[in-house]
Amino acid sequence: MRQSSHSTLALLRRIRDFLARTQPTFALGRVSSHLAALSGVADELATLLVEQDTRRGQGKAGTATLHRRLRATKLEYMRPMAREARALFPDDPQLRSAFALTARLRRPDAVLAALHAMSVGADPVKERFVTAGFAADFLERMHAAADGVQEAVDTRAREHGRRSAAAAGARHTAARGRALVSRLDAMLAPRLESDPELLAEWRSLRRQGRVGITPAQSATPGVLAAA
Repeated sequence: MRQSSHSTLALLRRIRDFLARTQPTFALGRVSSHLAALSGVADELATLLVEQDTRRGQGKAGTATLHRRLRATKLEYMRPMAREARALFPDDPQLRSAFALTARLRRPDAVLAALHAMSVGADPVKERFVTAGFAADFLERMHAAADGVQEAVDTRAREHGRRSAAAAGARHTAARGRALVSRLDAMLAPRLESDPELLAEWRSLRRQGRVGITPAQSATPGVLAAA
């Protein structure tokens, strides 16, 4: 299992706080530069995760909107037309079939195709439907309903695309963060050997960043407060 981007963000923030609090020395660099690098990656990852969560929520809202519009299209436009056609054309099976409504019509593309077929079939006999009580602009209303469904489809697709982009960016940024922590470990661990307490704390922080390890299992006193 791969480490999640959220757990990587928590790890980066804990290590950033550890460096800021302890101000360790490095043989090959300054702690300030590593703090800046950690902060930059952590901030970038946090932004991407917020974007991902936002787009996930927008995607769910878009799906709900699409379902509402599909249901309204079938119940308010397609079903009344299908039933009216059976009454208007009882002796014309071919014409009646043009307005048939399939019971298992669920996919947006299938609903749009069926709605289009109904509007095409209704155009030559439009006046028959108007005489039966349909509005004079009922075909235009059907087209508007189709546009609403298509708009909901497009909106949901855009949100899913943006969420996927944010998720990919978060995974890439999290990988950069873990690589940075690994490089820090190579420089910092030898320097902390003279201070067993700090070395134990550092190792505890590293363990908390691994999949399957929870703070309650691995934290030393005071570490969580710094996070």
